[in-house]
Amino acid sequence: SPLELTLKIWANFANDAEAVGQEGWIRAYLTRHLPPDQALENLLPQLSQMALLQMEKGSITEAALIALTSGQPVPTETAEVSAVDNSKKGKDAKKDDSAQAKLLSMLYHSGLLSRIAGKHYQFRHSFLVSYLASLTLKGVPAEQIASKAGIPLWSTVLTYTALHSPMDEAVRVRMNAPPNLLHSSVLEIGNWLSN
Repeated sequence: SPLELTLKIWANFANDAEAVGQEGWIRAYLTRHLPPDQALENLLPQLSQMALLQMEKGSITEAALIALTSGQPVPTETAEVSAVDNSKKGKDAKKDDSAQAKLLSMLYHSGLLSRIAGKHYQFRHSFLVSYLASLTLKGVPAEQIASKAGIPLWSTVLTYTALHSPMDEAVRVRMNAPPNLLHSSVLEIGNWLSN
C-alpha cells in the first residue's frame, strides 16, 4: 500500500528502524512522534490499551483511561463526564491533571492523537489503532485470536497480529466459515498471511 511504502522509505532514509519489516517501520514512526524523553517500550502497553479502547468505544477519554488503569469497567459517556467533573471539584484554580490527562496531552501535541469532540481523542491514523490493538493479542492462546477472525472490525488488526503471532487457527476458522458472495474472506486471509 502507499502507506507501507511511505513508512519503508522514511525508515530507510532516517535509518532509525530497530527491526526489519513492517513492524520496525511502524515502531520507528511511533518513536519519531514521541518526545525524546519517552521510550516507546515503556508506552506500548498503554498505547495498546488506548487503541483497544478506541476500537471498542470509538474514542479515548481521560475517564476511560482512569477506569482502565484502576481495573474498573469503562464508564458510559454520561458517567465519564460526571466522573471527570467530580474529580476536579474542590481543587485549586491551578491545573492538577492526572497522569492519564498528561499522557493524552503529550500524545495529542506529538501528533499521534487528534481531538474529535470535546475531550474525546482518536489515533490520527487507523493503521496505528490496528497495529497497537494487535499487540494486545501477543502471546494469547490461538483460540482467542481465532475468535476475532469472524469480526469485521478485527480484520485489519489480525493483519498486524500475523507479524508476531501464529495465525493457523484463525485461518482455519475463517476458511470454514460460509463463503460470502464476493469471496472476500479468501482475500482477507491472503492479506493476513502476506505478513
